[in-house]
Amino acid sequence: AVFVSGMSGTPGVGNVNINVDNLMRRLKLENSMSGMVLKMPNFCVTLICFICAIRLLVPSEQISAIHLRLYTHYGVTADDLSQVTDFEKLYDFIDAFEAANEALSATSSQYWCESRYFQLKW
Repeated sequence: AVFVSGMSGTPGVGNVNINVDNLMRRLKLENSMSGMVLKMPNFCVTLICFICAIRLLVPSEQISAIHLRLYTHYGVTADDLSQVTDFEKLYDFIDAFEAANEALSATSSQYWCESRYFQLKW
């Protein structure tokens, strides 16, 4: 660090100490900040357009509604899961979950196999 003293020769009276390295870093920072100020409006406009596009492509309200319907279809709400307290109820829950899964799967045996040739056994 370089210090410049001036104004008078007596210590403590009118001395000015300037750290030239810090001053140069500060001036470079301010110079780069002025370039950033010019780029900031472009960034904000681009960010707003991106957020609007994401809201159109991924509608969170509809996705959350689908998730709620799946929770109720599969029976995995907090009330349903709190009723599973022993192994017998656990196996009943798994059986009901598998039946709900087959109802949603287009390639399940429920739609493709004749009932006289297929039987689900655990």
